[in-house]
Amino acid sequence: QEDYRALHLLPTTPPAGVRFYSAAWARAYEVTTENCAASIVANAMHGFDFTALIEQAYADGVRIFVEPGPQGSCTRMIGRILGSRPHLAVAACQRGQDGYVSVLNAVAKLVEAGRSVDLEPLYANSKTIERATSTKRIRVVVGGAPIDVPPLPGRTPRKSLVEAPA
Repeated sequence: QEDYRALHLLPTTPPAGVRFYSAAWARAYEVTTENCAASIVANAMHGFDFTALIEQAYADGVRIFVEPGPQGSCTRMIGRILGSRPHLAVAACQRGQDGYVSVLNAVAKLVEAGRSVDLEPLYANSKTIERATSTKRIRVVVGGAPIDVPPLPGRTPRKSLVEAPA
């Protein structure tokens, strides 16, 4: 157990204003090297109760859940756990969908929910989003209004239309 903990003692630099949750502890925690390693070890040794984690986050006021991992399984579970209570669960990686399109679809849902989203990190290799020169743009529908988004520099999208459900 101590060797496994030592393996996970890594430097941490949490971004300001972001609350992190431990699945093992089913609560928010302060992100430090020690706390992260302890949470990982607790998860490996004792597992976790995903329902308790989501219920605690909801009790803490979390209403928007973004799943970065593949295929949306956590997003579907969150929907089942919270049922008709107000929330938005978004998967940034959908099975069978181009990764870039999938991220844009998730972004569209967040924008539609009234959240501001900074697309600049997607375009780190270009000077500005406006300078993208490709004529093949991704059309994302947000709140019924289409938005054309340029592809990443050096990339041609596989799909030309992504619709975010209302």
